[in-house]
Amino acid sequence: MDINSLIEETLHLFQRSVTKEIEVVTHLTDSGASVNGDDGQIQQALLNIFLNARDAMPEGGKLSVATSVTMADAHTANQFSSIKPGQFVLITVSDTGHGIEGTIQNRVFEPFFTTKDSGTGLGLSVVYGVVQSHGGFINLESEVGRGTTFSVYLPRASATAPLAARQRRQRLPHGRENILVIDDELSVCEIARDMLAGLGYTVYVEHDGKSGVDLYRIRQATIDLIILDINMPVMGGKQTFEVLRSINPRCRIIIMTGYGREGVETSNFSAEVNAFMQKPFQLEVLALKVREILDDRASAPAEPATS
Repeated sequence: MDINSLIEETLHLFQRSVTKEIEVVTHLTDSGASVNGDDGQIQQALLNIFLNARDAMPEGGKLSVATSVTMADAHTANQFSSIKPGQFVLITVSDTGHGIEGTIQNRVFEPFFTTKDSGTGLGLSVVYGVVQSHGGFINLESEVGRGTTFSVYLPRASATAPLAARQRRQRLPHGRENILVIDDELSVCEIARDMLAGLGYTVYVEHDGKSGVDLYRIRQATIDLIILDINMPVMGGKQTFEVLRSINPRCRIIIMTGYGREGVETSNFSAEVNAFMQKPFQLEVLALKVREILDDRASAPAEPATS
């Protein structure tokens, strides 16, 4: 895939969730910035970095995104055991936000570590996992009050079919239904909302189970599908699921989890769920799974009784 095209597409999604106080600047190389990999995973990793930068600039600032082609020598490869020497596409994402304290910089990629007031802290650990699975590595530089820079290195591809992935994505199924997303991870909600809105759906978002249930009580007649995280505070995913089904026994619910499906399947309610989706989810998986459940007549909610 062409990284520059993917960055432009991802920034288009991202800019729906930022105010005009944040200026976005790009400096994209002309030197064949192509990599092999999963464009959906890389897009979600980039979105997570962009959203992290946005949250670091609550009063506004500048987000700079640049690409270049660089070499990783034997010394660099020795520092990162998962990579091989050679050419890499370097993606640099810089913000002018509040920065990260030096004492915690080496922990930001740990699962469940977060400096934010809400969320589970899976965002940057997901980024780390995606980069590693593509044979790359990531560096962080930050100074309190001066901003943060993430440098993502992905192995450069010697050849590419630049239109194949984009044409495949353009053929994804669209819809006009109403979807409720319930997840305490703000970045997950925003990514899901932007992806689904881009496919034509109207999306409602709530950040805990109780709020999601309250909204569904009000709008159940118009909500066609619920995408529900299994691990949340206030009201957990399983309890939320049970309450939603008590309101409407045939409401369609997709469970998403970052912990693997195995833990969910130990519970009896696994058989009652319409579908499962693993985080981080890819655009293609999300689009196909949503359309599959919405088009499944057997899972359709019962028609309201008439007098």
